[in-house]
Amino acid sequence: MKTNTSLSRSVANIVFTPTIIAYGWIVVKYVVAGLILYGVFAFGAYKLQLFQNLGNWPTLSKAALFLGPFLIGLGLYYSTQPPSYVVIVPGAVYGLLSVLAGLALRKLNA
Repeated sequence: MKTNTSLSRSVANIVFTPTIIAYGWIVVKYVVAGLILYGVFAFGAYKLQLFQNLGNWPTLSKAALFLGPFLIGLGLYYSTQPPSYVVIVPGAVYGLLSVLAGLALRKLNA
């Protein structure tokens, strides 16, 4: 069983950060590369059993996890639109949410 700090660090490095990077790649029209990045890291997190105790996660951490696919879908939409600075906002909000979600995971069972 992973400790809370280790789980928080692993989820941040293997789930949340690659999601933000994949979103960035997708909105700048590296769609296939972004989808592959997201898929590989999501599968890797599953194989590392990071989601084993998902039911015990704080609500904020679950929300960040489940908003990841929504962010990727939003990136796919933005990749079809003309370039705009508006695409920065969802990535920044998800980044802040993922930091707070990681901190919430640290406090799990503390």
